[in-house]
Amino acid sequence: MGMPCSRLAATTGRGPLRRFLVRCGMVAVVLPALAAPAIGDLIIRTRDGDVYTIPVTPQELESIEFRQGPPGTHFKADSLKSAPEAPPPAAGDGTPAPKAQTPDFEAPKAKPKAPVPGTGARRTLHTVWRIGPGKPFERPSEVARKVGDGDTVEIEGGLYEGDYVVWRQNDLTLRGVNGRPHLKAVGPIPNGKAIWVIGGDRVKVENIEFSHAAVPDRNGAGIRAEGGDLTIRDSYFHHNENGVLAGRLSQATIVIENSEFAYHDCKNRSGSAHGIYVGGIRRFALVNSHVHHTCSGHQVKTRAHRNEIRYNRLLDYDDGSASYAVDMPNCGISVVMGNLIHKGRRRENEAALSYGAEGCGNRDKGLWVVGNTMVSMARSAMLLRNHSLTPAVLANNLVVGATALSLGPVDDRGNVVVKAERFRSPGDWDFRLAPGAAAIDAGVDLPPVEGRPLVPVSEPISPLTLRPRRIVGKIDAGAFEFRAGE
Repeated sequence: MGMPCSRLAATTGRGPLRRFLVRCGMVAVVLPALAAPAIGDLIIRTRDGDVYTIPVTPQELESIEFRQGPPGTHFKADSLKSAPEAPPPAAGDGTPAPKAQTPDFEAPKAKPKAPVPGTGARRTLHTVWRIGPGKPFERPSEVARKVGDGDTVEIEGGLYEGDYVVWRQNDLTLRGVNGRPHLKAVGPIPNGKAIWVIGGDRVKVENIEFSHAAVPDRNGAGIRAEGGDLTIRDSYFHHNENGVLAGRLSQATIVIENSEFAYHDCKNRSGSAHGIYVGGIRRFALVNSHVHHTCSGHQVKTRAHRNEIRYNRLLDYDDGSASYAVDMPNCGISVVMGNLIHKGRRRENEAALSYGAEGCGNRDKGLWVVGNTMVSMARSAMLLRNHSLTPAVLANNLVVGATALSLGPVDDRGNVVVKAERFRSPGDWDFRLAPGAAAIDAGVDLPPVEGRPLVPVSEPISPLTLRPRRIVGKIDAGAFEFRAGE
């Protein structure tokens, strides 16, 4: 499983069929006879027994090429040598950080493959289903019952209206290609829940747009999670009643990365719908995402036993009216670190963060709010309302324009609370520190939590864009480290 990868590209007359990562130890590429104008399969076999199939039509396939090393270098499958994979380029100022590799966050691990009985070796069969105009299947719902565990569904960019799917398969990858496919709800949603209902375990959703989901109980969602582990990356949810909604899935981990959520619960303004809502799951992580303009309810509400809220932009902007930026009503072990939080004039609640408002029960309790920048335009506001009896650690936060730091028991360390601060360009929502800012060198060192350091390693300098946080001397308060010369 640790072998380096190379790239196999099959080319059609209309451009790349797809770029598919396989191990360097490939033994064969087999193309079945395609005499009749029916769907055939491009079959890729690897030495460890994996088999990948990609449905194609004879008219599409023009050539197959295996690429490894410099462009124009070609190898036969039976003569491939393993070679080190080139390291990814380092993220510089203003460039997106490598995705799904946040150093202080551990993503869920894939379940090991089981050996095939009687063979002593692993052998799995996967299919890559290609969806879009002119493809063998034109809408995601057309393959919902055909897809198997471990398959990949690739959806061409474009508008798909009124197409709804319940995905029940495990180890599934659902991915937008050649642009971002937009799944727009139109009229009633037959399942009464969401544009996509995810019922499988270890499912990945990448580069998909979901909008306008609404159902009679006012809990319509872009995605309703009803299975196991779920990872959402590079996706956009807007104008739904809820962006993502997950029930009580006690063993599930839900990870959302590099995604945007906007204008949720704007039609009903019920207060019971949210940008993101997760029930009593095992673990929830929201990393490098942009959640904004929630019209009612909360930007994020989580009842998870473990919460990681890191390096996000959670903003009301001038016309947003969310209640809490993050609501953790049932406590849990929670870390809120390195975020930019904005409370607008129309906010529905004074506090940006809420902890334990509905009781902790038998949950583990512990809240660390570290290295965040909160800016308030409201007449009265605070960073945290702690309803529990366990002191929350508030450390190295910059709170601007609020009337108080917090309400409820807290351990206050290195926080800066000021009426106004020197920022680079607040009118452009750029809250990086400017020379003379009170937050410079105001932070303190903190002990690790559960063996993990409480030191931010990234900064959310613009929507969906991180850069490494470089600390010189004492750490600054807030989500951004001052850099001379910026």
